[in-house]
Formats: sequence, C-alpha cells, structure tokens
Amino acid sequence: MNMSEVYSILNMEEYARHIRKNAGLSFADTEHQDLDNFISIKQVCTIIADHSLGLDDNNRYLIDTNGYDIACDQVREQIYEVALCRLAARGSLECAWDNSANKMIFWPTNQTLKLLPEHDKNKTTPKPDQNT
Repeated sequence: MNMSEVYSILNMEEYARHIRKNAGLSFADTEHQDLDNFISIKQVCTIIADHSLGLDDNNRYLIDTNGYDIACDQVREQIYEVALCRLAARGSLECAWDNSANKMIFWPTNQTLKLLPEHDKNKTTPKPDQNT
C-alpha cells in the first residue's frame, strides 16, 4: 500500500481558494476569471471536507495527496460543467442526458460548427498564381 503524507489544513477558505484557482487556471487563460460564477468557496470547502481524512485534535481537516487530487478534479469538473451549461443556454452547444454514461453530454450546434475555421465554408481556396 502506498502511503502518502497527511496535511492539516490551517485555513480552509484559503486552501479552497488555492484549489479553485489552480482548477480555474486549467480552464481560463488567466487567473482573473471570476470563478465565483462557476463554483463558490463554500462549495469547494465542502468538496475538500468530503475528501478529507477527518479532523485532527485541533478540529482542523486532514488531507492527503490523494484527497487533494480528487478534490482538485471535482472542482475542475464543476467549472467545466458550468461553462458547458452556459454555452448550451447561449445556443452554442446542444446537450442531452446520456443514461449509459449517467451524465450530460454536449456537442456543438450546426451554427457553431459553421464558425469553426476547419468548416468547409470557412476554408479559403488559394488564388492562382497570376504570373503563369
């Protein structure tokens, strides 16, 4: 069995901000994205608590690297899901519930596909060489 180190979280809200910021950076180009619109600090604290090892003698949460990794993944996943839902609400994506996967699935609308550079409509044909 692989034992990882266990850490005591001294400041849960600051720890939650750190996890959310790191998860958000995998989603946005900068850390200035308003992540409160995707997941609150309270929600992140709940995720951390759910994946903690319990409390220490000073009533602080204990977490190991596995719990940290799982919490980061769940925060990142929620940010992505909210972003996808917003794109669907805006009409850029279609969505449906996939019973076999037990989750929402998303795909671009035909209108969105037409905006992609690789779409046939957006490809430019090279102009013939005028010197020949």
